[in-house]
Amino acid sequence: MNGSNGTHLLLDILPGASSSHPKEFTFHDNQLYFVAKKGQTDWNIYRTDGTSAGTQFLKDISPGSESGLFSTIAQDAGNKMYFFADGGIGGREVWVTDGTPSGTNQAIDLNPGPNSSVTENRGM
Repeated sequence: MNGSNGTHLLLDILPGASSSHPKEFTFHDNQLYFVAKKGQTDWNIYRTDGTSAGTQFLKDISPGSESGLFSTIAQDAGNKMYFFADGGIGGREVWVTDGTPSGTNQAIDLNPGPNSSVTENRGM
């Protein structure tokens, strides 16, 4: 699917009539990071270099469940970028990515247990 001026679909994250509702776009280290739905409620993090081949799903934040709620991909810090997500166990916490699937993990659980440390609910 090509549009005018080189506009084209990079990746159909949620094939069919439904939208993946991409949002929370943040540029870091020559890549554009964003969150999108893989299912009806399963939010996950992606990155792209602007090409179809360079558009990559990074990690299922909440394997086996349909949460992984994201809010606000934060500014970068050095070669890593921090963001907020709910991994399905300890509420919404601080996560970090170095841009690779194996380097995308919960950074710290500031409020151990089922309650979130991050209370912001922007767009969720």
